[in-house]
Parts: sequence; C-alpha cells; structure tokens
Amino acid sequence: MKHIRSGRAILLLVSLALAVALAAAAAAPPVLLQHRGIQDPAYQTTAYFLLVPEGWRLDGSVSFLPAPSLARTTVIAARNVADTRGVYLLTGEATYTYGTGPVWEMFLNSPSFQGTYNGMHVAPPAAAADYLRQSVLPVLRRQHPDYAIHDIRPDSEAAEQVRRLDAASPHGQAILQVGGRYQYDAIRFRGRCTVGGQAVEADGSLILTCLMQSSDGMNTSYLWGVTGLSILYAEAGRLAALTPLLRSVARSVRMNPAWYTRMQSHRYRLWQKALDAQAEIGEIITRNNERLRDRDRIYAGFSEYLRGTDVYRDPHSGNYFELESGRDHVWFNRNGDVIYSDNPNYSPNTDPRFNTQDWSEGRRAR
Repeated sequence: MKHIRSGRAILLLVSLALAVALAAAAAAPPVLLQHRGIQDPAYQTTAYFLLVPEGWRLDGSVSFLPAPSLARTTVIAARNVADTRGVYLLTGEATYTYGTGPVWEMFLNSPSFQGTYNGMHVAPPAAAADYLRQSVLPVLRRQHPDYAIHDIRPDSEAAEQVRRLDAASPHGQAILQVGGRYQYDAIRFRGRCTVGGQAVEADGSLILTCLMQSSDGMNTSYLWGVTGLSILYAEAGRLAALTPLLRSVARSVRMNPAWYTRMQSHRYRLWQKALDAQAEIGEIITRNNERLRDRDRIYAGFSEYLRGTDVYRDPHSGNYFELESGRDHVWFNRNGDVIYSDNPNYSPNTDPRFNTQDWSEGRRAR
C-alpha cells in the first residue's frame, strides 16, 4: 500500500506540473516577427528582407567596391533597443586580391602602385583567425571598447558546406573547369563585452574564401574575402536560451529578386558578360528552398548549427524558413510576418492588434 500511495503522489505531481506548464503556455503572449527590409541606396530599392522581433532596431547597408571590381558587401544588424541581444551579419564577395610571380612582383614594386588593383585592396590571403583579430575585432571595438574574443576554433563543417555549394553552382563549376582552385578557412569563436553595465556574451562564425588562378603557370592570382560573418549575442547567461530565436532571425534573410536582377544585370553589363540575371535569381531561390527543405541531407553532421530550429513552409509564398523550434503554432501573413504561439486557442486573425484576416498557420517541413 505504501508503494501505491507513493505512485499516486508521483502521478499527482506530474499532473500538477503538466497543468502548470499548459497554463503558462496559454498565458504566454504571442511572439511577432516582422517582415522588414534593407535598402540599397545605389539602386534605390530594398535589397534584402528578414524577420525581426517586434520593437527591435534594424540597420544595414549594401556597398560596392569601385569599378571594375564592384564586389558587394552586405551588413545587417538587428538588435533590441538596449543592444544587449541581437544579430550581426556580414556577407561579401572577394574584396582583396594578390599575386605571385614575375608579373605580380613587377606590379607590386612599381612606383605607381597605390595599394589597389582593379578596385580591390591588395593584400596576401589571411588565415581566418588572423583576419578576425586584425580586421573584425577593431570594428567591434569601435562600438564596444572592451570587446574581447576568445575560444577560437576551426569549423571544418562550415568550410565543407560552402565548398559543396560552390562546387554545385554553375559559376563554381566554370572556375574549376578552367583550372581555378578554391580554398576555405572557417572558424567559430566567442565574444564578450559590456553594454550599459550589462555583461553580454556572443557566439560567432567567420568564413573566408580564396580563389587561386594561374593562366601561364608562372603567375598566380588570388581573389579572397569574407564569405560570411555571423555574430549572435545576448545578456550573459541568456545566450543559450535565446540562440534559437536569434538563429531564426539570422537565417530568415532573403534576397529581393527585383533588386538582384537590376543590380546584377548592371554589373554584368559593366563586366561585359552576357549572363541572364533573371534566370540566376530563380535558380538561387529554388536552390535555397531545396536546401532548407532537405536540411537533414545538406547539413549532415552539422547538428550544432541546427539545434533549436525547425523548417516551416510559408503557405502564402511557398518559401521555407528555419525558425525557432518548440513552438506549437507558427502563423504567416501575406506581408511575410511570422507569429509564434503556444496557446491552442490563439489566432492572430482575431487579435485586435492586427485587425486582419490573412494569417495562415504554417506547417513543419517533413
């Protein structure tokens, strides 16, 4: 009888805990992620869209090196008002060039050399860890003088993922066919600083890509730069719990097809290349959706990056988004906004804050 009473007590405690959890879920307010954009002033249109938590600030820029390079760099910063949690993203093309061999030696030693070539900075390829310390850290310290970086470690999985994507792209295949070679260097790191008296911790990743080409066997040219820099940060002790939300923001970034077509067509004309930018953007969108839908295959062995997220399909656009997991209900509207809710009785279509009926519930991609 004693064991029976003990078992009943355990069942009662479990039932009570479950009831409390369900009540808390029902009482928790929905989380709104707003669909917002980053403008490109050069082409006077929105270049990228992403999902940003309600009330957060969003800053960004799209810049280009001088012609004939016109290499593009995009910076996106989404953060709360206090700047104690947020996402910092940088994506780029090759912004540095260098070379070895007689022709390059003559150019580098020429009195007319001014540190650039074809609009690009001239510098020998750097290791990712060195670039992080010498180029990224000074930028971070302009905003936070006490910013410190630690726990730098190689990230072979990320390097391999980028290698596979390049090898599968038409441009990457063309480079390999003419004897070009890619090298990748990727690292993970942690950071810390103080913001308004609040200790903040960060988790970051950096990937550098270097393309090596030689047309005569004597002179070798290097084109290299930052492929991607990602920093997720939050109050000390809160980063692990907030990482799924921050990762959802980081991975929601989508290119605007209209902007890309206009921008890339203009660059192709300047480069005198007869390529179809409209066809390329269609391929990019298709490949992105396939990559998210088949994430288990694409990200094999990449579980650390995926922890805490699920892939959902937007029923309006048909696009796939990697969003925070553990949510019972995820809603999408026609503007691209997203709402998380754990309340089975909640519907944004009846929420007076939105005054709209165009919300549809998304489904996990299987």
